[in-house]
Amino acid sequence: MAAPRIVRIFAWLAATGIMAGLAGIAALWFVIQHYSKDLPSVSQLSNYNPPVVTRLYADDGRLLAEYATEKRIFVPLTSIPQLVQQAFISAEDQNFYQHKGIDLWAIARAVRKNLQNIGRNRSMVGGSTITQQVVKNFLLTSEKSFERKIKEAILAYRISNVYSKEKILELYLNQIYLGRGTYGVAAAAINFFNKPLDELNIQEAAMLAAMPKAPANYDPAKNYERALARRNYVIGRLIADGAVNQDAGNAALQSPIILRSRDNTETASADFFAEEVRRRLKEMYGDDVLYEGGLFVKTTVDPVMQEHAERALRHALTLYDRRHGYRGALGRLPVEGLRDWRTALEEFQQANNIPLFDGQALAVVLRATRGSAEIGLGNENVRGEIALSEVKW
Repeated sequence: MAAPRIVRIFAWLAATGIMAGLAGIAALWFVIQHYSKDLPSVSQLSNYNPPVVTRLYADDGRLLAEYATEKRIFVPLTSIPQLVQQAFISAEDQNFYQHKGIDLWAIARAVRKNLQNIGRNRSMVGGSTITQQVVKNFLLTSEKSFERKIKEAILAYRISNVYSKEKILELYLNQIYLGRGTYGVAAAAINFFNKPLDELNIQEAAMLAAMPKAPANYDPAKNYERALARRNYVIGRLIADGAVNQDAGNAALQSPIILRSRDNTETASADFFAEEVRRRLKEMYGDDVLYEGGLFVKTTVDPVMQEHAERALRHALTLYDRRHGYRGALGRLPVEGLRDWRTALEEFQQANNIPLFDGQALAVVLRATRGSAEIGLGNENVRGEIALSEVKW
């Protein structure tokens, strides 16, 4: 008698499980049908034409100026080194080539982690894939809501059925914001390290891949320790995924973050000339082309002659100013400010936006006698003395 009863119990459990499964499938189908209404078409990704920076160059090839709504240099995926591609995959979506736009295991891990973090004052962990991030950047807003996440998942699945993984990764690596006003990996490599993509080493590629999570929080110039920890996490993921060997990865982990800006020999300065070129380009092509069209403009300006001309003009203006006599002090500092005259002088310059050039510096008179004046120089934080006989002009 016991055996038939056990059989009936198992049969009941099986039936209940099947009914629950069918109910779950029906509920899922209803949710998909409900949120699939009025979704944007994924076909618009076929015509990806992102805003690209316009650059002006001097006649010797040096960079003169850049104009852009989004600083971006588009590069096809075939021109992005495998190391850079893998760094972003390891950091953001380790199962990128296996899933269909949604990583259920990553979502499960995120849910478990968030449950563990309840009451610990820690930020919530996400489970978004690279494909979902493409959806957010191209087709939806960044609104944080349950409804948007459902729509994001539906569109990510659709994209995975229409586009190849290579196309999705190309869109992602060129569109993603990486901090400091730069979009896409090519512009970020120049902005952070002054290098083309194919010259990045392991630690530099990992640093770029660390940025999408929170570009402002992981900027090494502002939060070095936080940026280092995130970069090292990405390097650890590269090692775990077999993208780099253990020895090379360990060496990268021990390396400091070294940022590099453009050298003076790579840029030229001719602000008024560049502004006139900008105006002409705007008249010829309009704002959209100027700031988003990625124009390559070779100008006629000679940087060496420009520098001589600017120096000669400033010298002539200084002489002209002297011929008209001393016009008095630029301002006065409160007496209590002289106890810390360096800070007071710096604040005065910032408040009044006083331009300085050719080695000029602001100075404050700390003490005056009949024949001389003791001064404090703001740019060197030192005291000096000027004989009144030397400044009769």
